[in-house]
Amino acid sequence: MRAILFGLITLTFVTVASAQGGKKLIFWSGDANCGVKSRAVVEPETVKCEQVSTERGPVSKVTYDGIVLSVAFLEDDDKLIVGATIKNTTDEIIGFDPDMWGAAHFKTKSGFYAGEKPIAAETSLPSRDMIREMSSDGRLVNSLGEFIAETQMTAETRRVRRPDGTEYIRTTIIPDKAAKEAEARQKENRHETLSNEQRRIRSTALTVRSVAANSSVKGLVYFRAYKKAEFVIYSIKVADTTFVFQLPRVNR
Repeated sequence: MRAILFGLITLTFVTVASAQGGKKLIFWSGDANCGVKSRAVVEPETVKCEQVSTERGPVSKVTYDGIVLSVAFLEDDDKLIVGATIKNTTDEIIGFDPDMWGAAHFKTKSGFYAGEKPIAAETSLPSRDMIREMSSDGRLVNSLGEFIAETQMTAETRRVRRPDGTEYIRTTIIPDKAAKEAEARQKENRHETLSNEQRRIRSTALTVRSVAANSSVKGLVYFRAYKKAEFVIYSIKVADTTFVFQLPRVNR
């Protein structure tokens, strides 16, 4: 995973960007006219923000300069997930790179507003890297399982006849065949589970790099989750505009 420090996205940064007027930046606040916007955002009155309630939770929606960006924030085990839909209402192709979207993880919301440094600031986890890591982890687990199964031994007892016709019981330590068979079944189940999970990621991840004119794309973008981080700032760049979202983690 690439862990590229993309810069602290703080109110100070927003203020500097606004003063310089060189970068288009919109800080989503939930208000109809959005929150802080840099001076480079032309016709700021055209920026519209709204929050839409769905069965799966709230969706944050920003409309500006022919772009309609809708995002939902989810959490799954050790991953933070951004579900994004990008609609292009212009007659030109719009480019973006979800691998370069960022997340800054802060210990507390108050710490963020006080200008404290984040616990971590990283770009997203490309789905191809996640799939490779899952395959590598799967091979490691299988190798360990096979090793343990091969070292499992069991006692076999049988009657042995002496030349004089008498019998005695002989106990022999042999490889545990049942353990190997159980590991083979578990390996097959792990493979099926892994394949299904990789297939799900491939089919739902946002991997495209552009939106055709008068069209839309959607998908999931993944980030690492940090247990000690109670507040996350997301930086999502589409075309030449960066959209910033803040997310308190209430269900960690």
